[in-house]
Amino acid sequence: MLSICFSMSALLISLFILYNLFRLSRVKNRQNMFFIAFILSNCSTAFSVLCGDMAEMYHIPNAVAVMDVMSFLYYVLHIIAGICFYLYILSHIRAWRSLNKPQRAAILFPTIVAEAVIMLNPWFHWIYYYDEMGEYHRGKYIAIVYAVTAVYLVGVIYQIIRNRTDISIRKIIVVLSGMSFSVAAVILQLFIPDSAIETVSIAVVTLVFFLTIQNPRENLDPEMSVFSRHAFEDMIHSYYLSGRDFRFICIYVDDYSEHTGMENDPGLVTEFVEFLNDVGNGTNIYHIDRAEFAIEITDPAPGQIDKIIADIRIRFEKPWKLFGRDELFSVSILSLRLPEDVKAEPVFYSVLRQFHDGEKIKSVYTAKDLDIEDIERKHQITVALSRAIEKKTLEMRYTPVYSLSGKKITGLIATVRFFDDATGYVYDDEIFRFAESGGYIMHVANILFEKTAVFIKENKLQEAGMDFVGIRVYPTMTMHYNLLTGMFEYMDRNGIDKSRVYIMMSESTLANATESFRRTIKHLDEMGGRFCLEEYGGGYTDISTIYDMPIDVISINRRVVADAVSNKSAKLAMESAMDLAHCLDMRTMVSGINDAEYYSMIESVDCDYATGSYFFEQLDEQGFIRALAANDESIVETMDDKSETDREGEAT
Repeated sequence: MLSICFSMSALLISLFILYNLFRLSRVKNRQNMFFIAFILSNCSTAFSVLCGDMAEMYHIPNAVAVMDVMSFLYYVLHIIAGICFYLYILSHIRAWRSLNKPQRAAILFPTIVAEAVIMLNPWFHWIYYYDEMGEYHRGKYIAIVYAVTAVYLVGVIYQIIRNRTDISIRKIIVVLSGMSFSVAAVILQLFIPDSAIETVSIAVVTLVFFLTIQNPRENLDPEMSVFSRHAFEDMIHSYYLSGRDFRFICIYVDDYSEHTGMENDPGLVTEFVEFLNDVGNGTNIYHIDRAEFAIEITDPAPGQIDKIIADIRIRFEKPWKLFGRDELFSVSILSLRLPEDVKAEPVFYSVLRQFHDGEKIKSVYTAKDLDIEDIERKHQITVALSRAIEKKTLEMRYTPVYSLSGKKITGLIATVRFFDDATGYVYDDEIFRFAESGGYIMHVANILFEKTAVFIKENKLQEAGMDFVGIRVYPTMTMHYNLLTGMFEYMDRNGIDKSRVYIMMSESTLANATESFRRTIKHLDEMGGRFCLEEYGGGYTDISTIYDMPIDVISINRRVVADAVSNKSAKLAMESAMDLAHCLDMRTMVSGINDAEYYSMIESVDCDYATGSYFFEQLDEQGFIRALAANDESIVETMDDKSETDREGEAT
């Protein structure tokens, strides 16, 4: 009786899950297929146990034969459940198509062996048999069934450990808990062989999986009768894993957010959804963001994509009904061939984010309209930066600042870089450009500030006359007030005079700075901070900048410096800018001094500082100390005789 109750419970639970899966889930991927196969195998197992028990209970004719057949089906289906469970967990990580033939054979081999042994059971009774009295007995090789199941469970644990970073903590906890519960039921059934506790425990586990990690309700948008963002991400992940080609159309309603309450108008929502379903003509529609929708098209007919895009553009030229009034909405469309246009899944989401956030200057975009290579580079650097921080491979580099009046090195510009096999060397301009998106900007900046301060302190560079310590500020850093005040804390902690520390900003950084950052600059000036305006003359700022902002040093645009070598007008303009700076009690700097001709030209004008490969650039700590040891006029006199290999640490 206990076995019948357990079997009926397992059967009802399985049927409940299957009903809801088929009713709610319209996402067809291998993960759902394996999950359904897992449930069906256990459901069929429960049905075979129930039929066998009923035959025994009601003493139907040939009851033993019926029980024998049902037991045979039980073991055949029970073995299938093991491999289905393994493939279901594997589908969260890899696609079946991505496995090579030896890997597939290795996965299938235990099941094939076990099924072969079961198929021979009617003749050899290796797994089970019924005696003349109709009593059930286990065969001497029944351990094969448990061994095969154990192989797949161990395989699941291996996949979870190996790919733990690609699986959510919730999934890991649910899967391991479900496995532990089922194993406990198997052990218990060894002592109660006439029960179906193992079968009902698997049914309970599948119910927990359904309610937690495989719930199809997550695939349905709560506001519209289309697929949700969750289903969209599952779909994209499935395609990239399998390598299958498909067409992706993203529809972004540009002024959606300007019409407050738009999503609360059920009539408009219904009209939107009906239009998208009509234009998609049976394709899957996804609501991926508040103002963003997507259409998934597999194997499009000739001209189908162009027709869909044309229909969308034509419809949005007409008004929509918003709370009974006519409203026009503008729309931008992104059409991609995936994965042909975007090779990697993370890069695809970066492309989607750029399309969402970028300025829309046309109505239809394709891969040719987006700088995919730049987006891929950004993704590579973000990933490489994460590795560099984790492995602590960020390197400090120091560019000497040469005093033209003192004929020696009297300062440095601190930067940071790292090397990665995928990206090569990555320098601070790209690091800080992409650190914001990865959430590393504060971490990298603190490394830069702390190591610079410690380097100056440990090598007593203040005592050696170092009067210019430059640290560049990039646009992404201007959004963090605590970042720059934190720099001063590192300097104070190491006894560095703040009057020697210069916050270096390019013209474009200052021109695009928010009013909040401009106030921050003035506040830092009150705290004793110094400022250097780089690339002055690049055209991003006007002359009011140098007297309106607390600038202490002006660095002339390197293009102007290059032109001044051979162009008298450019040299005159450069000298005029320097004279103006000196009249405003500022010092001047030039960069890009790369050879003796440049040095000879700049030596003839009234300039305070110079940087460039002529004086070395991007040195490590030892290289900078060696350059400082030769800190007199001879460093310039002998520069032309030095070979490139002698300039250790110089960056090209």
